[in-house]
Amino acid sequence: MSRVQSGWRSCHKCQGMYYAGFPGKGVCPAGGQHDQTESFAYSMEFDSTPGANVQPGWASCPKCQGMYFAGFPVKGVCPAGGQHDTTRSFAYAMLHDFPPTESVQSDFRSCKKCQGLFFGPFKGKCPAGGEHNPEGSFNYAMRVQSLADTVTFDDGPLTSKLPLGGSVHLVVRKNGTFTFSCDAHDSGGTNIDYVVLAVLVTSTGTAFTFQHSGSVEGTIAGFPLGTPDRDSHFSIGGSNSGLAGEFDNMAGASFRGNIDGKDTLKEALNELVGEVVAGLGKKAAEAVVGVVF
Repeated sequence: MSRVQSGWRSCHKCQGMYYAGFPGKGVCPAGGQHDQTESFAYSMEFDSTPGANVQPGWASCPKCQGMYFAGFPVKGVCPAGGQHDTTRSFAYAMLHDFPPTESVQSDFRSCKKCQGLFFGPFKGKCPAGGEHNPEGSFNYAMRVQSLADTVTFDDGPLTSKLPLGGSVHLVVRKNGTFTFSCDAHDSGGTNIDYVVLAVLVTSTGTAFTFQHSGSVEGTIAGFPLGTPDRDSHFSIGGSNSGLAGEFDNMAGASFRGNIDGKDTLKEALNELVGEVVAGLGKKAAEAVVGVVF
């Protein structure tokens, strides 16, 4: 059974499709970061069963955040340098030769030169030089979400007493589905087991909590010749009826994140809820709902 990840956007500078769920918006071949200001909100399927109109083999690159076809031995050309990186990607699949509807936009293509996914009517900017080349590509389709029914929240950069930082990102849709994303970075010498916490408090005082545990490596992990894995990225989607019921109260909501070592989990979560509730001028949360834990 396939799963769906929201948070995807097209960049009007390069016309490429990229994941916008992190505070840093990747690397754009047209210069700087990708720009989502003129984009619809898209979603991608992963862990899908191949079919007549479903092509597996797609991946996201953690260096540039772009979507590209990883089914060839050479992984295209990355605007961040070298080939694209498949080490931290879901197994994505693309619809192709699929009729456009109100919720499906067609005319996306894969570039013959860089293997990236881009919007076909505009050739954009290719990291391999010049415009993207759609020669030999399927006509791919992307699922579109209504921006009026979607709200996003971000907090970061997060810091701690440890050589540890990160960020959090949350997308909530009117039907109660959500995508929670976070990242962590170890800037020190030792390995760290971390916990990222996030709290969303709506204008009614209802608190929704999110948390994720992971590990990042310090300098010691790369000694003497290796390279430590300093960065950790996490994203999960789901559905919560409480978020659907509180959607109309999201306009006045507050979202805060926290990152620290695992031993601070319970105290930090209680403190974070209290801080966010107090910031909204309330004495206590009306309810606390654990969404991701």
